[in-house]
Amino acid sequence: MKIFFDTNVYVAHFSPRFASRSRRHVLRRSQLIGIPSSRHRVPKDIKDSPILVAALTAGVDYLVTNDRHLLSLDPYEDVRIISMSDYYDFLANEGMLPWRNIRIGISGC
Repeated sequence: MKIFFDTNVYVAHFSPRFASRSRRHVLRRSQLIGIPSSRHRVPKDIKDSPILVAALTAGVDYLVTNDRHLLSLDPYEDVRIISMSDYYDFLANEGMLPWRNIRIGISGC
């Protein structure tokens, strides 16, 4: 199973200091590439289109985001687009969390 995390879920749950340090760490180990031309668009917010295209190009099964424009597209082709709280629920239901019997609720997601 391949999962693509939108940056909004990555930084939303961390302190600004930790998010900034993580961003610098990722940038040191990343290579920026151009987004290929694509027919895929997020109609209600064109700025979200690169996230959708990147997830599709990577061939993922799930795109985890808290962006309402992306979430409104679920499912998109073969990609399920789910919120971070739905992702935690998925992990809990599959027994993939160390605290298997606890149902997790994330507020503000």
